[in-house]
Amino acid sequence: NGGPAKNWPVEVNAMLSRRYSTPQNYSDFSFYPPAEKQDNNENKIDGKVVLNKEAFKLDKNGHGQAIVRDLPKLDRAYDLLSEVVYTDPNGKVQTISKTTPLWPAALQLGVNANQDIYAGGPLQIRVVALDLNDKPLANQSVTVRGLKHHTLSTRKRLVGGFYAWQEDEKTEDKGVLCMGKTDARGYLFCKDVIVQEAGNLELIAQASDKQGNKVKSAQQIWIN
Repeated sequence: NGGPAKNWPVEVNAMLSRRYSTPQNYSDFSFYPPAEKQDNNENKIDGKVVLNKEAFKLDKNGHGQAIVRDLPKLDRAYDLLSEVVYTDPNGKVQTISKTTPLWPAALQLGVNANQDIYAGGPLQIRVVALDLNDKPLANQSVTVRGLKHHTLSTRKRLVGGFYAWQEDEKTEDKGVLCMGKTDARGYLFCKDVIVQEAGNLELIAQASDKQGNKVKSAQQIWIN
């Protein structure tokens, strides 16, 4: 009759799921992590079960808790999808679900660059820093690095006289392209950055929160 579920047995399940949302009014910016980090980490973390049928009984007040241990280090925003499974007094199995946002740091970074770029010409880079409520962060230190992606294609002979193309990718660190602190609106503007080589360049913005937790966001651009 509405009282606490004293000593009820429950099971708790939880898993991690990538979050793809972009802060409102910032759709021009990329808030996603560098490509290399995505390839290395996302397949291991996305869908990872962190609680599997964790069983216990609620206390006399109907309260209980399940502890997630060894949560993996995150390189982007994730959701913790959790559910509590129990049997009600009528013998029916019931489920209560909840989604909890998880962040790699107490801030978000978005990066954006102009798209019509030629080798030796000016590159305009914008970075925005936001808190976890999508509010601008002023005076936030930000660094933007460049990572050049080279794709090498080689023709290989197969058994039976056939041929196939094999592609290998190499990266080249182009160092710091710009750095500074965000203005009152949370923006850092890097004007007239000169990139001499054509090809695929990944812009990687990085910042740290007050606890030293790092966050990276990246955008890949093509330089003609």
